[in-house]
Amino acid sequence: EDPELYAVWPFNLVGLGAAFLEEGRLTYERRLHPHPNFGWSQTAIWAARLGLAEEAANQALHHFAQSATLPGGLMTSPGARLPGRPHIHDCAYFDTPGALATAVGEMLLQDHGEEVALLPAWPRSEPVAFRLHAAGKGPVEYEHRV
Repeated sequence: EDPELYAVWPFNLVGLGAAFLEEGRLTYERRLHPHPNFGWSQTAIWAARLGLAEEAANQALHHFAQSATLPGGLMTSPGARLPGRPHIHDCAYFDTPGALATAVGEMLLQDHGEEVALLPAWPRSEPVAFRLHAAGKGPVEYEHRV
């Protein structure tokens, strides 16, 4: 784990729309335990909250690829939007889609109090259309075409 980045997420004290953005980015670069992004890892979420679009996208794609290469392939729960991956304990490991969904959501929309940031960490070269809920503001629909 990299608890030195908990101020970025889940506590949202550092990052885009908050204080100490550069310090957060330096901490991300110099984190004590950088590791491949899989399972419940918050790496892609931290990258998105720090506005590191390319890094967030790479981490999210790595997350998907990691799941696809494991024995047993991808597993899906009925009604799930994102696949889980098999875990070493012979049960579905559903933290992966939760971390991915959070990361992608943070790449698309971040709620900073009164301000809503659209595509704060989405690669500008990638098209996207979404409808997400902004806290206290209701649904936000947006389409980005290249």
